[in-house]
Amino acid sequence: MQHAEEAAGLAQRPGLLQGLDPRAKVAGAFALILAAVATRSLLVLLALFVLATALAAASQISPARLARQVWIVVLGFTGMIALPALILVPGTPVLSLPFGLAITEQGLRAAAFLTGRSETTATLALALVLTTPWPQVLKALRCLGVPRAAVMILGMTHRYIFVLADLALDLFEARRSRLVGRLSPPRPAVWPPASPGRCSNARWRCRARCIWRCSPAAGAARCI
Repeated sequence: MQHAEEAAGLAQRPGLLQGLDPRAKVAGAFALILAAVATRSLLVLLALFVLATALAAASQISPARLARQVWIVVLGFTGMIALPALILVPGTPVLSLPFGLAITEQGLRAAAFLTGRSETTATLALALVLTTPWPQVLKALRCLGVPRAAVMILGMTHRYIFVLADLALDLFEARRSRLVGRLSPPRPAVWPPASPGRCSNARWRCRARCIWRCSPAAGAARCI
């Protein structure tokens, strides 16, 4: 919730990407992402990464925020995937390891491409989302020819993420409000009949019915 509020405020600040048309930003981001995925040169990939970082910095997105929200997470995830490629990809040995294993030049290149492409595309996507309100992103996708069903799925997914997060916070708060102290180990935790889980389930069904009834009014049954 806090990240969503910060992103909404960041989209209203003056900056390079904030002043561009949403359709131009979406088309440009897709073009740069395709270029990063299709390139076979590490220098070109590095230039695209530097360009994405510069665009983010010109839009008041600090490198510290990029590192916190994108770079560290993507590096850890893709690093675990790319690590086996260092020794599994056959090629010219660069560093010998025990048990007859060796890090190859081709393995290093494959790992560098995987990590660089992931970091570049994630940086471009984050810069687009943080500098453009989500409704404008959906409208830009629709104007660029993205199918109506795909845009609708993206919009409803974004909406339900916040609904589920709100329900999870309410369930956690309800559980904490019913705890008056720590129970001793011999005493089992006995919940009253109106437990937070049962209350949450009832509220969940009520919220689901309200969302289902409000979906046509919110635009789910007409063109986005």
